[in-house]
Amino acid sequence: DNIPVRGSILAYYAFFPSTGYTSTIDAGNHVVLIKDTLATSTQNAISFTSAFDAGKNYTLFTYDTVNKVKYKLVTDMIEIPSDTSARLRFANLIYSSTPLPNIDLYSVRKGSNIFTNIALAQITDFIPYASASTDTLYVSATGTATNLTPLFTIRTTENRSYTVVYRDRYGTTTPSTAPLLRSLTSFASY
Repeated sequence: DNIPVRGSILAYYAFFPSTGYTSTIDAGNHVVLIKDTLATSTQNAISFTSAFDAGKNYTLFTYDTVNKVKYKLVTDMIEIPSDTSARLRFANLIYSSTPLPNIDLYSVRKGSNIFTNIALAQITDFIPYASASTDTLYVSATGTATNLTPLFTIRTTENRSYTVVYRDRYGTTTPSTAPLLRSLTSFASY
C-alpha cells in the first residue's frame, strides 16, 4: 500500500526483516511491492494484491532469477505439537531454463523419502518431524536415488516449525550456483 516496511539491508541469501523474521500487516486487501531500492538494480519489481486475514501467518517466498523474479505467498498452517515433535515443510524453488522433473526429499535417518513428487514452485504443508535428533537430507528426481544436492544436515528443536528450501540453479555443480538445501525456522512456539 505504498508504505515501506523497513529493516536492515537485505543481503543475497538473507531474510527480511532481518530481526525476528516477521512483519505485521493489517487484515484486508493490500498491495505488496517487492523491489530492490538500489538505483543500479536490474531486478524487476514484483507487485501483487492479496487479501490477508486477521490472526493468520503467511510466508512470502521469492525465487527464480534477478530479472525474472517470481513469488509465492503461502498461508502458514501452524499447529503447535502436543508432544515433543517439530514440524517440517519443503519448498521446491529451484531455477532452470529447461523443464524440470518433480523431486523427492530423502531422509537418511528414516531411510525413506519424507516428501515425494514435489513440483517446481510447490510448497508442502507442515508434517510432524522428530525433534532433538540430527538428520541428513538430500534431493533426487522423483523415482531415482541420484542425489542432486550436497548433503544437508538439520537438527530440529521441539515445538518449532521449519521450512527446507531447495534453491539455486538445477543441474550445475559450480559452488556459487549449485543447488542447495536451506532451512529456516518459520515459527517457534513455547
